[in-house]
Amino acid sequence: MTKILLFGAGKSATCLIQYLVRETATRGWQLVVAESNLALARSKIGEAAHAQAVALQVEDEPQRDALIRNADIVISLLPPALHFLVAGACIHWKKDLLTASYLDDRIKALEPAIREKGLLFLCEMGLDPGIDHMSAMELIHRITPAKKERSFPSGRIPAVSFRPKATTTPGDTRSVGTPAMW
Repeated sequence: MTKILLFGAGKSATCLIQYLVRETATRGWQLVVAESNLALARSKIGEAAHAQAVALQVEDEPQRDALIRNADIVISLLPPALHFLVAGACIHWKKDLLTASYLDDRIKALEPAIREKGLLFLCEMGLDPGIDHMSAMELIHRITPAKKERSFPSGRIPAVSFRPKATTTPGDTRSVGTPAMW
């Protein structure tokens, strides 16, 4: 049986946990959610028979290693500074790792070991936030002299920089995220 280990059950993990609970049920997989706040992890998985919440302080190396050793794939939605602890154990136990954080210098330094063991470490790629931020800055720079706009819902940022060339409709927008203010 495939076992997915997810570190973290905070706000950013909610949708992923809901998705994994549904998918693991239909595929006959098992989900383990490791979280320092056990009540929070339990509230996210509900009564799913194929999902388990585990109390964990990620700094607890023996417990962290035991969980990773028994997993088929590991996902970390912990704060970025804690991914390194998970990454080191994933290398030791030869487990693939997915994170929602950018590649930092400490994880980057593990690249030779990751390659040597043939592992997949997939970190945030930055495409959507990058487009969102560049488009926001373009809009801010364009309208700041007028001092009329102070906020905008970034889900409706004018898609100036990535609008197809054939599109000439003023105000053409794309959905790119959450509200932004400056």
